[in-house]
Parts: sequence; structure tokens; C-alpha cells
Amino acid sequence: MNITSTSARGGTRVRQRLLRGGVLALGALTLFALAAQGGINGGGRARGVITAFGSIFVNGVEYELAGSTIIVNGKLVTEDKLRIGQVVTVDGVVSGTTSGQATQVEFESDVRGAVTAVDPATTTFTVLGQKVKVDGGTAFDAAFVPANLAGVKIGRVVEVSGFRNSTAQLVASRVQASSDPEDRVVGKLSSLNQSTLTFMVNALRVDYSSASLIEGVLANGVTVEVQGPRSTTGTLRAKKVQVEGGFEGETGDGASLEGIVTSGYANSRFSINGQVIVVMTSTQFVDGSRTDLVADAKVEAEGHFNASGQIVASKVAIKHPDDAYVFAAVGSVDLTKRTVSLIGLKVTTNAATRFEDQSDLRLKPFALRDLHSGDTVEIRGYETRLARNVTAQRLTRLKDENRTRIGGRVSSVKTGGFVVLDINVVTTAATRYQDRTDRAITAAKFFSSAANRDVKVRGDWNGTTFVAEEVEFQD
Repeated sequence: MNITSTSARGGTRVRQRLLRGGVLALGALTLFALAAQGGINGGGRARGVITAFGSIFVNGVEYELAGSTIIVNGKLVTEDKLRIGQVVTVDGVVSGTTSGQATQVEFESDVRGAVTAVDPATTTFTVLGQKVKVDGGTAFDAAFVPANLAGVKIGRVVEVSGFRNSTAQLVASRVQASSDPEDRVVGKLSSLNQSTLTFMVNALRVDYSSASLIEGVLANGVTVEVQGPRSTTGTLRAKKVQVEGGFEGETGDGASLEGIVTSGYANSRFSINGQVIVVMTSTQFVDGSRTDLVADAKVEAEGHFNASGQIVASKVAIKHPDDAYVFAAVGSVDLTKRTVSLIGLKVTTNAATRFEDQSDLRLKPFALRDLHSGDTVEIRGYETRLARNVTAQRLTRLKDENRTRIGGRVSSVKTGGFVVLDINVVTTAATRYQDRTDRAITAAKFFSSAANRDVKVRGDWNGTTFVAEEVEFQD
């Protein structure tokens, strides 16, 4: 057994520095020369989901890849190996706010192996003892038919990228098929037994007795990357174990970090994926506020590294992966809290909400104070972390209509119904179902693929549940 003791992620970081110092010396000099500018306007490091290509968009910045080094799971590759939804770490220089030049892009998958369970009721599946959660932000590759949770089958070998939440679930940003013969997992080490040379990563037992390479000091609570031959026994026999570090940077380097809040806001600080973020009085918030910085919220923080390795945030954006749609009669309006209550939902409005009046009154300007109980409104916005809470991006008052609709992502499927916007939707023998092209489908076909799909539902709210007359897929 070849054991090397290094600092967290030492082996990987050393290889990165060698690459930057050799092949990309000029790029590295530029990076650190501009690092003192801090924030995103200068040099530094970003970690987030690839949202588009051209070359790649990460955390709202388009990074050119010409001359950059690209690493996927420890191997040098070409840029065509990168995919939408992968969580990558980018070293580079950003000019302005939306364009930059990458010197290095690194992708490390979080789990790779065969699917052992699929649970539509919780929109999860299991790989190597790791519970994977899918949501509206999860991208599936074309190998899955349909390209959503319904396309994930037991026995299929998949590779997943994402972020861990407070219950150690992996919230997937991308799920793709894999033909790699080796299993792989990144997660917290627990139940370390140095006599049997075993430990656990969530529900996965790892036997490292025959590992040819161990990097870092194994201890309960550290994050490890484990790789080994495909297993059907429930035990991964590791040939490689590497202790992972956090999101690191030199003092003054710019930093942009996307992820899940792992420690809520307190004393002007919170944590994303374990990385401490310092909130200043000057920190700008987008699509939310400090009150949204709670465990499991998706966020992005931009700023610079301080001498303690923390990120001092200049901007924090709250991420909302699930769209919301409501067409219903207003129950009540709270002008102090700027909220509208209807069909069991509380809808929040803010300075960014667009108000329009298409009723017979046609008020201009039209504002929340002009809205009354019984008015029919159409609301488009997004789900927030709070149960039955929606933030309105657009609120339109319409002519009175005797119909009610809701729309959003199906967060769970239950016998005789499903959940949208945290509202229990009940179906009956009279409920009609349609695909995204308005063609009629059977109830069986709908329920076989409904989990994690976007739907619109027309029906009636009875005070506790929403009884569906018609359900239509939107994706």
C-alpha cells in the first residue's frame, strides 16, 4: 500500500499548481497580478454549475477556454468533455462582470455507480448508498428517456454532479449515463475502523485495505474521494482514497461560489458547502435577503478571500430552481408584509414585482394597494424555501373567471395524487391528462413519469386539497 500524507486535496492542488506554473505560466501570472482587485472583476476562482456553452458560463460569467487546461476526474481532457449541469472549479481572470478567460477548469463527479433504488415520492434515487435528490435545476443527458427521474432505472450506471444538503443528500445539478468501469464517490467519512481498514460514506461501506494510494490523513468528518472497481456487494473496495479540501484561494483573490447553505446566517456569517461567507453591511442581495440564508437554501456568493480563507461577500444571490404559476381569486392582501394569500398559498411581492391590471378597471399605475379580496389574478414567479410560499415576479389582475390553475414542479407522487407548490393535488376518475403537445394520455402514463416534471393543473381548491380536472405536462 502506497500511502502519502499531504494536506487536504494536496495531491490535486500540487498538480494544478504545476500545470499553471508550467504550461500556463503566463496565464497564472496574469491571474495573480489581477487578484488584488478582488470580487469578480479581476483574477481568482469560481465554483458553480455550467449553465451554457460559448465557451462556458459559470455563475453568470462567460469564460473563454482557449489555452486553458481542462481536468475531468483527474485526467487532462478537451473542452468537449464538459457538460451542462456539471459543477466545475474555474481559475481565471474576469474583466467587467460577465466575461473572463479561464486558465484551468476542473470537474470532479460526486458519485458514479449503478442505481439501486428510485423513489418518485421523494424525487430521489440511490447510487452507492448515496441518496440523490433531483429538482427543477437538475439536468439529465439525452441517454435518459424520458430525460427526467422517470428515465432513471435500477441497474443503470450513472454519474452525478451536485451539492450535498443538510441531510447529506446529493442535490443533483446533472445526471448522466456512464460507461466507466470504476465506481466513485465523494462524501464525508464516518465510522473509521483502522483495525479492519474500513469506513463509511453515508450508507456505503468502503474497504481500503488494498488501496494502492491514500492521500491525506483519514479521520471521521473529513471529505474523501474514493475510487475502485465496480461492486455488487454493497462494499466499495477502494484502490484510491484522497482527502478533499474546501474551496481555497490566496488572500485577495476573487471568489465566486455557488452551492447549498450548510450553516445558516448568524453573527454576519453563513456557510456554503462548508465554506464560511462573511456578510458586510454593503453586501448586495439578489432575489432574497439575509433571512433566506438558512440550511439547504441554494445560493451564490461573490467577493474575495480574506487572510482567514473566508469569502468576504460583495454580492449574494438566492437561487430558486422551481418556477411557480397561480391563477386564482385573491383571499386577502397584507400591505405591511406585501403578501397576497390565495388557495392556501402566501405570495410575496417586492420592489421587482411587475404589476399589471387587465381587468375592466384597467388601472394605470396599478399596485398592491389596488388589489382586493375576490379579484382574479395570474401570478408568475418562483417557489421559495418556505412551505406554500411563492415570490411573484409578475402579478396581473384579470377579468373575473370561474377557474383556478396552479403550475410548478411535481415534488412528490402519491397514490391518487401528487404535490405541486407544496399543495396536495388529488386526481379522480374524471381527471384528464395531457402531454406537452396537448395530446391526451392515460393516468398510468402520467403517473409513471410525473415525478420532478413541470405541470399545470386546472381544478378546484376545497380548503385543504386541490382537486384536479385537467393536468398537463409543461416539459
